[in-house]
Amino acid sequence: MLVSVIVPTWNSLAHVTGLVDDWFVAQVPGIRLVIIDDGSEDGTLQYLATRAELQDLLFIRQDNLGPGAARNLGLHSVDTPLVAFADVDDIVNWRELAAAADFMMVHTAVDVLTCPIGDAKLPEAGPRLAEATGGERLKFLADRMAVWGRIYRTSFIRHLAPVFPTTRAAEDVVATVRIADAASTIASLPNSFYSHRLSDASLTRRDNYSPLALESLVLLGGLPIDRVLKLYALGASAKYFALRGEMKAAVRTMLIAGRSLYQARRSTPG
Repeated sequence: MLVSVIVPTWNSLAHVTGLVDDWFVAQVPGIRLVIIDDGSEDGTLQYLATRAELQDLLFIRQDNLGPGAARNLGLHSVDTPLVAFADVDDIVNWRELAAAADFMMVHTAVDVLTCPIGDAKLPEAGPRLAEATGGERLKFLADRMAVWGRIYRTSFIRHLAPVFPTTRAAEDVVATVRIADAASTIASLPNSFYSHRLSDASLTRRDNYSPLALESLVLLGGLPIDRVLKLYALGASAKYFALRGEMKAAVRTMLIAGRSLYQARRSTPG
């Protein structure tokens, strides 16, 4: 196996069956599907048990601890050199994922590889490898502050363990900023292996998303990492809330950024 695709799920049986069936029908070698059942009560675990005969399917049960904890458990449980993360209701092009994984196996110095999401296009027409300077790290965040559509070298990302906070929303923002801060070499490919399937049930469309996300952003503000990356992520999050018309959340995020900057200046000698 080259790459494990870690998928948390909670009470999403219809999406789980679709994902497993799609992966099984594709029959692309080198890909392990790792599903972490986050305490579902809709028959998900029972369904996965019926598919236990699938050699490259790994499923694990945990109490309802949230998607961040589920991804951390999945990362701890895999033995492949590469990992990727997916949401259970999104779409994975398994053949393009395998091709991207092959690229990572050839370019062994690359910590993380980015591919476009859906029909989006990367600025470069071909493969691109770059040392992770400050500018490259900002470019990495500017492309997206989410873990989707990327492949990570397992040995690299495990150095950050636990990668995800155990909050209930925007935990991948924290993880992505930490990854950008720690990466040594970043690469990109022009071909997409991941697409979103937006629905009204998505967490980002729920009324309680903002207070849940703010818990993650408070954690981000306190992290001992590059303050430029941190402030960029907080500023982009504030803009996101403002575009949603959630001005209180936007102001709260800017206050988190201001507090983080103040504390960084106080701790800087001279």
